[in-house]
Amino acid sequence: MKNKVAVILAPVMPVWDNGDFCKDLKTILLDLNYEVHIIDTVNEITSCAPKVIIDSLKNKLNEEIKSPFILIGFAMGGALVQVISTQIDNVIGAISINGPGFADEDLKLKLSNLVNLLNQRELTLAMDELHKLVLPKNILYHIPPMHIDKELQENAISRMKLGFKLLLNLDARNIIPNFKHNFLSVVGELSQLASINNQVIVHSPHFQYRLVNKAGMRPWNDNPMDCNKILKEWLSTYE
Repeated sequence: MKNKVAVILAPVMPVWDNGDFCKDLKTILLDLNYEVHIIDTVNEITSCAPKVIIDSLKNKLNEEIKSPFILIGFAMGGALVQVISTQIDNVIGAISINGPGFADEDLKLKLSNLVNLLNQRELTLAMDELHKLVLPKNILYHIPPMHIDKELQENAISRMKLGFKLLLNLDARNIIPNFKHNFLSVVGELSQLASINNQVIVHSPHFQYRLVNKAGMRPWNDNPMDCNKILKEWLSTYE
């Protein structure tokens, strides 16, 4: 494939990290000679209504990316990949990394709890709870709490609320089965948010579903070797 291009949609982030969240995947893509574009997805959200963000991202990508490209998303970004891939002109493949296809009851409960804490302006408690949820289930190790400067805290609350509310409303069950290109869903085996229970399973040779052994919502933190192997194998089909 000539002019290989990949676009990565970020997860919900209280503060934009300039793409550090996907540095391992970016390294793989650059080594394979991809041009990589990373989008701060939450910054594009002006409404929790799926149609608004879908139309906004669709227009942005159709206008800005003129070459065929692979669309990749992490968590909420992965959920968005599943609802917009069929509507973007130049998408020739899609990857969801720990992106739910819809919010099942367990995910609704966890996201609603986070939104409630944020509504009460309990940013520290919400961040602590989120840190617990991104760890692999039943595996405990310490993640240093993220420090957010006081002047950024209101914006952080707004970003997280918008992202989590949107995720509660996204549903790809009647959309992603219509995707005609290769699709890969990567899910941490021990993930507490995205799980095999909230994936949209499509029985087609174009669709792959891969579990990352002993991984939670941040699979490159938990099992980088398996993550690299899965992504390199799938991307090799586009060589």
